[in-house]
Amino acid sequence: MWSSSATWSNTYEFGVAVQFWGATPACGNPPACKDKQNTAKCCTADCQVLGTGAPMWSLLDPTNPTTGGVKARFLGAAASDSDPFWCTFNPSTGAQYEREVHFNFNCDESVDGITPLEAVQNSTNDCRYMLEFATSKACAGGSGSDGLSGGWIFIIILVCLAFVYIVGGMGYNYYTKQRLEFPNVEMWATFADLVRDGFLFVGHGFKKQGGSLAGAGSYDDIAGPSNTGGAKASYTASGTAGAGGDEPYTDL
Repeated sequence: MWSSSATWSNTYEFGVAVQFWGATPACGNPPACKDKQNTAKCCTADCQVLGTGAPMWSLLDPTNPTTGGVKARFLGAAASDSDPFWCTFNPSTGAQYEREVHFNFNCDESVDGITPLEAVQNSTNDCRYMLEFATSKACAGGSGSDGLSGGWIFIIILVCLAFVYIVGGMGYNYYTKQRLEFPNVEMWATFADLVRDGFLFVGHGFKKQGGSLAGAGSYDDIAGPSNTGGAKASYTASGTAGAGGDEPYTDL
């Protein structure tokens, strides 16, 4: 911003909020004002930057963090001695207060974006302003949130599919067998045993345990060395070498 006054220069030219007072002069040809690079610019009304830099965040209502809203506080700079618009003096230090602006974001779940409400000047310190906004983004867990996570969506879909499977299966069994019966009851009756066997298989290093399988015969050694005459060495499922074998066999 470039003030029309020729008696002082602003500490900041840009910020998150600017305070203006008085009328805006005509631009002129050439423009009467200059920026800090000494470039001619059209003058603004007398002004000062209220806030700059990073915000200081806090809750509007610490007792209500869900729907109480949040506040962003920005500090500007204290008026210089040549500035005709001084700020209120701090009685504890004797120096002027810094300019200051508060952005109050009030929780309103009906506002999808952000709606400006009002700008209020402090009644005892003319260098402090409060800007009020309404937005759903200030509501914890409201419509301004990102919604359900992928994990919750998966759980909801899984529960819905299970419900359809059970109810639909029982209805089909009643229609075909004239009795209420859990769908695929034979499979689910052995499901626990299958899960247990799976854990045991993994826990034993992906190897079968116990004796030979019923009805199992001998195995052909596909990758092992061949015997004299090109015959493959055969092994029994019990783990002992058969005819022509020269090393133990591990039953996978």
